[in-house]
Amino acid sequence: MKILLASMAFVASTVISVVPATAQDVVLKFGHGASSKTQFHTGVEMFADAVSKRTDGKVKIEVYGDRQLGDDRQLLEGVQLGTIDGALVSTAVIPLSLGIAAFDAIQLPFQVESYQQLGTALTSDAGKHLLDTLKDKQIVGLGFI
Repeated sequence: MKILLASMAFVASTVISVVPATAQDVVLKFGHGASSKTQFHTGVEMFADAVSKRTDGKVKIEVYGDRQLGDDRQLLEGVQLGTIDGALVSTAVIPLSLGIAAFDAIQLPFQVESYQQLGTALTSDAGKHLLDTLKDKQIVGLGFI
């Protein structure tokens, strides 16, 4: 069973596949297309650190920025196929690649007046429902950033 994390940095979402933990340590490859000098990379590294701490080091996430594992579309496809464990992808790619039109709403201009309002919307039941639309595509969205 794949469990995927979806995080969103205003116009980007993260998808990660987590393998069920066994007695052995698990190493997951997590890619993104942004520069390794951006807040996206820092956020993914913070996520990797949190996962490591919460699993007592049994789950390690290797972060690959700078399109090392592919561009947004390739990363998303890789997560679906299971060839990549996780990825930070633009929400604009989700409707284009997966045909989930609901994600287009995030791209509409003038829908929110502040980052706080956006955060409230994305963590509401509507935001959770949006993430749930990924399940039909073999992706489980867990949250937004």
